[in-house]
Amino acid sequence: MTQWFSPGAWRQLGKPLGGRRGGRMEDWFQRTAWWSDNSAWNTPWMTVGETRLQPLRDLVEIVVSRFTGRPLELDLQTHTARFVLDSLALDPPEDGSDARSRASAPSSNAVGGDSLHGVLREATWDDHQFERVDIEVAEVWLDMTTPPTLVTSPIDIVVAMRDEEAARWLESAKPGWSIRPLGSGRVMARPNRWIGLITRPTVKAGSVHIDVEAIDVLGRRVKLPRAIARRVTRTVDVRTALELRAGDYTGELVSVTLRHPGVRRQIGLKEIRDALRGGLNRFRV
Repeated sequence: MTQWFSPGAWRQLGKPLGGRRGGRMEDWFQRTAWWSDNSAWNTPWMTVGETRLQPLRDLVEIVVSRFTGRPLELDLQTHTARFVLDSLALDPPEDGSDARSRASAPSSNAVGGDSLHGVLREATWDDHQFERVDIEVAEVWLDMTTPPTLVTSPIDIVVAMRDEEAARWLESAKPGWSIRPLGSGRVMARPNRWIGLITRPTVKAGSVHIDVEAIDVLGRRVKLPRAIARRVTRTVDVRTALELRAGDYTGELVSVTLRHPGVRRQIGLKEIRDALRGGLNRFRV
C-alpha cells in the first residue's frame, strides 16, 4: 500500500483517541508492536483473545477521529475513488458468542467476529458521482499471524445516485444510445433520434430485467398492448470482483446493491503508522 502526503497533513502525534477508551496514538503504537514482532506474543495480556482484538477496535476509533469529514482518495488498480468518510464503527456480535469457538472463524487462531458499518458521502468513482455509499460487513476477524491478517465476510455495498447520473453511466456503457430518466421508475432509451423505447428496468439476482412499455416514434408515443409487451433480461458484468445483487428506482434516486466476496490481507504496521502520523489523504491498494 502506497500513500501520498496531504498538503494539510495532521502531525499531532498526541491527538487523543476517540471513543470510550480514550488514550493516545502512541499508546496504540506500543500495543501493536507484536504485529511485526513475536516478542509480545506470550506476554500475559496477549493471551486473551478479546484483548488482542482491542487494537483493531482502537484503530477504527483513530481512523474516525482523524479522517471523518475529510476528502480522501483510494486508488484501486485502474480506478480512483474519492469520498468523504461520514461514519465508521465496529460492533461486537449481538449473540454474545465466544468468537474463538464460532464456526465462521477463518482459523482457530482468529479473534473478532465484529460487524463493521461505514457511510461515505460526496463519493465519485471514475468521475461518476454518488449521493451516498453504505458499507456493511457481517464479520471482521484478525487471524493471528505475524503480521496479523485481516479477514472479512462478504462486503455489501449499497450505492445511491441521482437518476441523471445513472443514465450517464448507462450511456458510457452503451455508446450511441441516448438514455433519459422519465421518473416513476421509467427510462427512455433511444438507439437513434427517430425511435425511443419507454422502459421500466428492475434488478434481481444479478440480472437486469427491462420491460418495454411503449415506443416513441418522432415524438409520438404508442403504448404496447400487454399481449405483445416485451421483457428483455441481461446479465450485468461489472468487470470487477463485485457482484450485482439488487437495484431500486424510487423518485429521483437509483439504489444499487453490490457484493464483494471479502478481504483477506496482511496488515502492514509501518504503512498504518505512516498514515496515522502524517494524516495522509490518498491511498493505493
